[in-house]
Amino acid sequence: TNLTATTCFRAVLKSGACSEVNSAPIQVTVNAASVAGIITGNVGSCAGAANGTLQVGGQVGDVVRWESSTDNFANINTTVTAATSLSYSNLSQTTCYRVVVLNAPCTEATSAEACVTVSPQTVAGTLSGAATVCSGENSGTLTVSGQVGDIVRWEVSPDCFNPTVIPVSVTTPTLTYSDEAQTLCYRAVIKSGTCAQQTTNVVQVTVRPALMLTANPVVGCTGEASLTLIATGGSGNGYVYTLNPNVPGASTNGIF
Repeated sequence: TNLTATTCFRAVLKSGACSEVNSAPIQVTVNAASVAGIITGNVGSCAGAANGTLQVGGQVGDVVRWESSTDNFANINTTVTAATSLSYSNLSQTTCYRVVVLNAPCTEATSAEACVTVSPQTVAGTLSGAATVCSGENSGTLTVSGQVGDIVRWEVSPDCFNPTVIPVSVTTPTLTYSDEAQTLCYRAVIKSGTCAQQTTNVVQVTVRPALMLTANPVVGCTGEASLTLIATGGSGNGYVYTLNPNVPGASTNGIF
């Protein structure tokens, strides 16, 4: 029992005072146990470009079949072949493979699974949050939505990326800014697995000069004087002028 190598046996017979006689030998052939080996070649790929070849090595016995699955082998696709390699192409989702080897008359051996990780195509999504703000006293949040993949980094530029690019080490889908003194353009870089990275649309935060107000000297007699105010900078559309103590009615041209 429990032989580990091919072994020959014979019986030795003896009758009384007669000499011993050996029987014809018989051989018990012991085959090595089936060994499935190790699968290599399972390189991560991008959906639509997932092509390659798997190779099994170190096996003891003959390849009986290859098996593949996209759901942890709850459902199995079988490829009956004696080949020690298997090609795959145009995979659209992560797929795992294993090989079954038989060294007869021993039982089959199944390899550990080797998975080809398939990443969905990168989608940059949409960047929102464009604004016009005043210099020095401002804050806001930019947001990426609808992306497929991870945020690799954000990028900012004072010349709208022509050609200046300043990387920002933030990997969340939101980016906040505050107290900016100049107009800046922003974008985010997205990457899904092994797929090529994509860049979002560019959003500009326009920084207007701080609000300034100048007044021309008052000219005129008591009760009939006039005053001209000139506003510059700030954000928004147009200016509304008021005086304190209040002069009845606000002015949109700064003349009182």
